[in-house]
Amino acid sequence: MNGRFAVLTHLAVAAAVGLSLTASAPAQPTDGDAMETHLQDIELRLRLQQEQIEALKDRLAERQEAAASPPQAQPLPEWFAQAGKWLEDLDFFADLRLRYEGRFTEGGKDRHRGRYRLRFGLGHTWLDDQVEAVFRLASGDPDDPASTNQTFGGHFDRDPIAIDWAFARFTPHAVEGLTLMGGKMENPLVHTDMIWDSDVSPEGVWGQYRLEGDRFSPFVNVGYWILDEESSGHDVTMTSCQAGLNADFDGAVWTIAGTYYDYDDYAGNFADAGGNPVSGGMLAAGQFHLVNLTSKVRFNVGDLPVAAWADVVYNCGDTDSTPGFEGEDTGYAAGVVLGSRKARGDWSVSYKYAWIEANATVSAFSDSDFGGTNRHGHVLGATHMLTDHLTLAAQLFRTSPIVADDDDAQYTVQVDLAWKF
Repeated sequence: MNGRFAVLTHLAVAAAVGLSLTASAPAQPTDGDAMETHLQDIELRLRLQQEQIEALKDRLAERQEAAASPPQAQPLPEWFAQAGKWLEDLDFFADLRLRYEGRFTEGGKDRHRGRYRLRFGLGHTWLDDQVEAVFRLASGDPDDPASTNQTFGGHFDRDPIAIDWAFARFTPHAVEGLTLMGGKMENPLVHTDMIWDSDVSPEGVWGQYRLEGDRFSPFVNVGYWILDEESSGHDVTMTSCQAGLNADFDGAVWTIAGTYYDYDDYAGNFADAGGNPVSGGMLAAGQFHLVNLTSKVRFNVGDLPVAAWADVVYNCGDTDSTPGFEGEDTGYAAGVVLGSRKARGDWSVSYKYAWIEANATVSAFSDSDFGGTNRHGHVLGATHMLTDHLTLAAQLFRTSPIVADDDDAQYTVQVDLAWKF
């Protein structure tokens, strides 16, 4: 607006100058040649004034056009342009879950808890997707490997956020079927939550070779995992060896895998016993050498997706002689899911039964919602996709101890609202 006023002011001044020149012109001479010269001088002055007026009009039009158009972006520096290209391949992922949880124990105190889980991370690939680096942060107690839940409370204290994933994955094109991983990673093993809670992120190195076929795809993998590194004394480690097969039977996809877990010096250097019995400051099992067989199948019944699984584990290193816990070295579980959880309007229902004896597996890494080891019981679940990114879910647990002075059942109700973004 100020620019337009200035231009109009220039036009007014130019007009006034023209009028003043005309008014101040000397009296018309009587001589014909002098008259002609005088007229030519006036014409020249008027032409110059007209040119000035046209120039001022052009400037006014330019300013009006600039005011109506958005400012033009300046070219980015070369280094910044390259960074932008790198960011184009950066994958951001996150989810937030709000939960009500009620625990009701026969003969015990009922608990009602509000809880949340927040996870977010970034991933990036290089070299034509051969190399991938991923990290993720998560809420929850940093000292609890089997849960990223944070319970409401603590007098409004700030809640912790910890590193949940920090790993790299290498899948070389030169060796088709080979995958190598290292760091603190998402669990790459074929498993169920009887052995591994879904929140556990093992740390170490892992490699797999898979032979892709039209119908059958066998695979083998080996992992070396660090549980505790000691400045002096024996490190606590675990070695996993797994072999399995993926099979596609015209729409029915079946996966079966056998795994051997060898924990080294874990019984004397455990962090949390959970349902594993303790004797003399050590886990009474003595050793955890687990033989595990897992089977999973997916198929459709008409338009209804179905997923079923079964899992068995035996701890052949168990030497617990505590009265009541002799031979408590076996676990088995099975479950089924009807429906899908992919898009708005999808729904699913699920059922699981598990029997996990006290020394069948490492309790600290087993399903924390179920209660770890020395538990048996049932789990019912249902989910509904409210939108493509918002899920409403509910679960009901009914579990009891296998070896205990009493057989008081515990009921757990969980109602979740989860967003992915």
